[in-house]
Amino acid sequence: MGHRPHTGPRPVAGEMSSLCSGESHDSRSRHDGRPEQGCDHQSQDRSARPHGHLPVPLTCSRPPDRLSSAGWPSTPRYTHPIRGGGAGHRDKARELPVTNALLEDFDPFVRHSVRTSMFFPVSRLFVAGNPKAAGTSLRWWLLQSHGIDVTKRTAESLWGESAPTQTVWDTSVDLRFTWHSLSDAERTDALTSDDVLSVLPVRHPVTRAFSAWAGKYLTLEPYYTERLPDDFPAAPEQIDSVDQIRALFEEFVAALAQAVSDDDAWAGFDVHFWPQHRLLGRTPSGPTLQLRQEAMGEGLAIISQHLREHDIAPTEVARINENVIPYLPSLVSAAAMTSLIALYDADFEQYGYDPSAPSASDRPVVLDWLNDVRGRNRRYEVLHRSAVGGRQRSRALERRTRELEAELAALHSSRSWKLTQPLRWASERAGAARPVEHD
Repeated sequence: MGHRPHTGPRPVAGEMSSLCSGESHDSRSRHDGRPEQGCDHQSQDRSARPHGHLPVPLTCSRPPDRLSSAGWPSTPRYTHPIRGGGAGHRDKARELPVTNALLEDFDPFVRHSVRTSMFFPVSRLFVAGNPKAAGTSLRWWLLQSHGIDVTKRTAESLWGESAPTQTVWDTSVDLRFTWHSLSDAERTDALTSDDVLSVLPVRHPVTRAFSAWAGKYLTLEPYYTERLPDDFPAAPEQIDSVDQIRALFEEFVAALAQAVSDDDAWAGFDVHFWPQHRLLGRTPSGPTLQLRQEAMGEGLAIISQHLREHDIAPTEVARINENVIPYLPSLVSAAAMTSLIALYDADFEQYGYDPSAPSASDRPVVLDWLNDVRGRNRRYEVLHRSAVGGRQRSRALERRTRELEAELAALHSSRSWKLTQPLRWASERAGAARPVEHD
């Protein structure tokens, strides 16, 4: 598969920061599913590595005249047109409502990223959506830091029982700073103002694809199997061995490669597997921070400093969305690795990832835990469908009640109703005066 064209900001040689990297989120799970506190990171000297294989944790870019107090490089941003746009396109966007105009100019990939983004107007911080790149942990942390009690909101989410961490993605819950809760003016501000720091989360393509498959399909998370084409291999009832997991992932990757052999076919597939360079293909007007999942500590430190400069006190990063099955190189066959490198070749190149097996988790595979979660997800899907159906029926009845009340109010205010009022009064009096017959 040939290289896809670059459609987003990319690091430039000489502009990269030499920052520390830490273990990935998959490597930090405990067997009871609860998150560990904090992150451990170790410095790495990358000065001797060639640029093409430089696993830089994050990069910052900014206009030369802005945010120098943060200590970011005084280098120009790499820019490109947005579907043939460019600077003039962004100026045009300032004049138009985001919901009706600006999003229509984006392709489905960027549009999905924006619609799953967050924007904090006071701290001038925008976080682009990129599935399976530590987005859940980042959302929890930033929402809590900006005064949103996400734990309390969990009680309002239909996902709270099965996956409480996913409350931050539930559009039926008002989280104030998620895209669907923003006003049009705030959305326009987020996408067009040049003083907004845009965080672009990224992750090694191999661990990202494995995490998406293991976290959504291997565990039978509700509704996800319905997103696959009919010719995809069906998941077995029971998982009996690590070798079986390896074989299932290899089958899935082979089916994925076949399903998206035409590059345009990605848009019809599960968004968790969409190429990152296409999701993050929008060029922000202001500074950007490339937040690498493998080095969250350094990125969160920069974001924390940015928040403090805007009088926001960051809370502790205490929530990590972890998979039941950790990423291990032994779970990815040579055939699966070859296919993934070909599928995500542009992501490897654009974000400077080494096209080889990334570092592994130190957590073992616990099959009993996996099968328990799979059984629980099967049961929960039945309950969730029932709850969603009840909510939909209730909302339909509420809408119909409001419609009938509006029709009745219109009738009572109509001229014909007022003109016939004496007749109704006379009819009522006549009925009251009529004698009652007894058997």
